[in-house]
Amino acid sequence: MDFRLISVEVEAISDSWLLSIKNGLEYFKNDRYLMELLLFAVIANFALSGLGVSLPIAMMKELGIPANLYGLADSFCAGGMLLVSLLLASFKMPKNYLLTTGRIGIILAGDFIILALACLCPNKLLATGIFSICMLVVGACLAAVNLPYAMYVRTKVPVNLQGRVGATTSSVVAVLSPLGYALFGLVLGQIKPVWCLMICAIIIFADCKIKLNTVPIQ
Repeated sequence: MDFRLISVEVEAISDSWLLSIKNGLEYFKNDRYLMELLLFAVIANFALSGLGVSLPIAMMKELGIPANLYGLADSFCAGGMLLVSLLLASFKMPKNYLLTTGRIGIILAGDFIILALACLCPNKLLATGIFSICMLVVGACLAAVNLPYAMYVRTKVPVNLQGRVGATTSSVVAVLSPLGYALFGLVLGQIKPVWCLMICAIIIFADCKIKLNTVPIQ
């Protein structure tokens, strides 16, 4: 490949990491759709940390499922991400692609409810199968939700600000992950994983209802 076929001039940026995040947040404040996508990602990522804490406890401690079957079920998440990424490359995104974020989130919330119900399944193999399919859906939803955001950044955000917006998004979303793991870890000391997953489903569902009220880009 000859990368010199297309030349693009981009203004050199020497901002520090903190200044880049500050400038990125200022841009977010002036872009309603981008701000809502960021809030959706932050809340959804917080809820997903509950899954990371609940799943091993539910499968190995409460249901007595062997560690190798737990690992197998957990690996389906990566398989779902890969599968949907390949499928989405073959389809053209609709004009109102931002609206798909809320719809996919509704699917994710329903998947969490099924995960919660699987915690009550007495059959180990059946429970492992349900967990595996649900983790496949989780991975698929994650890949499908990330695409609209990436498309919006690449097509609507100025080129010289895309790096700052990306750094801001990664930093803000990552901040709540440790908090989510700590909070859900404390919660799981008081309640069972089934209720923790139900709480996560409610959080994602509420997040999606807010996102579905957003006017999509036409």
